[in-house]
Amino acid sequence: MSQTTEVRRRTRVRDARAATEDPRAAETRARLCAAFERVVARHGYGAATVSRIAAEAGVSRSAFYDHFSSPLAVALAMVESLFETNAVATRQARATGLSSQETSRRALERLASHMAENSAVYRDLLLQSAAPVAVTLLDKLAAESLPGVRATRPDLDARGASQAAHVIAGAVLSGMTWWLREEDPSVPSALAEELVDLLPEWYTRPSARQEAGK
Repeated sequence: MSQTTEVRRRTRVRDARAATEDPRAAETRARLCAAFERVVARHGYGAATVSRIAAEAGVSRSAFYDHFSSPLAVALAMVESLFETNAVATRQARATGLSSQETSRRALERLASHMAENSAVYRDLLLQSAAPVAVTLLDKLAAESLPGVRATRPDLDARGASQAAHVIAGAVLSGMTWWLREEDPSVPSALAEELVDLLPEWYTRPSARQEAGK
């Protein structure tokens, strides 16, 4: 079997495993993600090789490649999972009529709590090693911010709304990166409050902008 054929086969297997509802496949992916986090926390992202992650998870290298193409793919899956969970909670909060300010604060607190629980991993990924993770985080934050931007700034066209969402996402990611560098960081709830306070008032308190325009 040629190398190209094997790569294609692996890709088909990974796609099928990711799409399946088979609990065994989901369990293996979860074990590999947890193993990745432990390896990075102990040894740094540079030491998170396929062999080390597979051994930590108690599976073979072949099983690893049935689910992920590389250690970076595991890191990106971790980010994807975080934002899928956060997006569901944010949609539910908006559906209850929660204010934009409180919705943003809760979303940021959930994100900060996750980063605090995995601080060693995110310090390495964001401050040292894996630029694609930072880019993915930025894009996910922007996607999560976009509905709020559209609701509070109907005057912006699609390009302007996307740009505004990325500016907000950049500010949040920069603030969280600064937080990860702190020797004595504030608790996630306090960080969320601080970030909401620093974000544009038109985004977190649209009623204030509407009143100012009267």
